[in-house]
Amino acid sequence: MPTLFHPDFDARNIFVSMDDPTKITGVIDWQSTAIEPALTFAVTVPDFAEELSHDKTLDASLDAEPSDVQADAHRCAHTWTALTHSYPKLGTAARLNPLLCHFLAAASSGRIDEEVHIRSLLTDMDQYWSALGLPGRSPYRPSPEDLKCLEQSLDELETTQRLRVYLTRLLRCESDGWVNGDKWEEILPKYRMEYEEFIRACVTSREKGEDEAVAISKGQRIWPFDQR
Repeated sequence: MPTLFHPDFDARNIFVSMDDPTKITGVIDWQSTAIEPALTFAVTVPDFAEELSHDKTLDASLDAEPSDVQADAHRCAHTWTALTHSYPKLGTAARLNPLLCHFLAAASSGRIDEEVHIRSLLTDMDQYWSALGLPGRSPYRPSPEDLKCLEQSLDELETTQRLRVYLTRLLRCESDGWVNGDKWEEILPKYRMEYEEFIRACVTSREKGEDEAVAISKGQRIWPFDQR
């Protein structure tokens, strides 16, 4: 089910009319566009269609009431869901078993770029192999030690993702840490303060018997951006 795929269909790449924000006037960042399976958008939600979580600190400066912002985000999310299922090719992909859909879309959605993602997908496929109606046995059979290691890696990955979302909103930067050059001197001190506080928290909350250097190394591994 090939379709023309825009790989970065997020709010920053969509232009709307100043007089009517419901009217889209243009979409940019087409340089990586290609013919891709519709599976990718069946498992990836653009940022404008995500449900928002309200943070009292980060959202204190909003002009609109939190309930109004939440309501707008809720409408966008439901609209995207409706469009997903009404578009023939995308709808067919979206109705697949979610696990199978994620597995098939792994390459085009970037989920094979990191080892932990691959191991997580293969472990899930092994667990639900028969339920998915697949023949024979899964070729990937993780040991109990593999499962324990994966659980720890997934916990760290989840912490990294939460940190990334928090820092992106706090610093008004991109999810990959990109910052406008004219904002760098303003943002860098805030960034360093957040990093130092996080590392101190990792040291303070380290497990009994864990060396301080190990706790610092773990914190640096979890931290989502390269700048230290």
